[in-house]
Amino acid sequence: MTPAELQRLLVRMLYDPVLVERIYRGDPVVGLDMGSRALITRVDARAWGTDPYRRARTLHALLEEFPASAAEVGVAGLDRFFGERAFHDAIATRGSLAVAFGQWLAARAGPVAEIERAVVAIRRAADMPPPSLPTGHLVCAPTARALTLPEGTCARWEGLRAALGPDPLPTLLGGFRAPPRGPGARRPAMELLLVERVDGGEAVGIASEGLHALLTRASRPRAHHKLRQVAVRLGATATEADEVLDDLMTQGLLIRG
Repeated sequence: MTPAELQRLLVRMLYDPVLVERIYRGDPVVGLDMGSRALITRVDARAWGTDPYRRARTLHALLEEFPASAAEVGVAGLDRFFGERAFHDAIATRGSLAVAFGQWLAARAGPVAEIERAVVAIRRAADMPPPSLPTGHLVCAPTARALTLPEGTCARWEGLRAALGPDPLPTLLGGFRAPPRGPGARRPAMELLLVERVDGGEAVGIASEGLHALLTRASRPRAHHKLRQVAVRLGATATEADEVLDDLMTQGLLIRG
């Protein structure tokens, strides 16, 4: 293992006692060679558990970004994330723990988690430089996300956030659970949502069909005239289409190369 790979493995061991047991027992671990294992096991195995609250502290930070999702499934057992491949891959690739946790949680919490994943994404994008684009191309701003989710998802997310209050952690740790969802339709109606950065925070709301379609088409860079054609197909005149695109750029929802 390279020094960097070894360092990241050590971080994983601080969070995952099962991994520690496997290494000290001699079980195969992907990427771990004999020399690195010998180096690691010179340390008393008990040293990896000297901070029993490490997982709890990290989980608390993650729950602050996914409170409604946590309410959907309950917090009990969510620390299993630190033993899952999603966590290990995030550490091994130096990825975002919040992004990895959101993806892992979405499979358990349902569509509400997709709203919170979008919020996390645009929150981080606000601190990044704007994307580099070819001249004359447009792209949806990284601080905006167009989502298509089952009808009622936004209202459920808003209801959970209201129930959790301004400081969700005590409520979650007190055992709060979201009310059960009713049986879903076989082919549920869908709602179009826009998650965007507004005044230093994040706003979630219902998007018009036209706006949603334009931002979805602009999820990857498109030539200005191609996106204008989309606006025309949606019912705008050529002049109106240019005005719409200019307005979206003024609002910061589209970025021009």
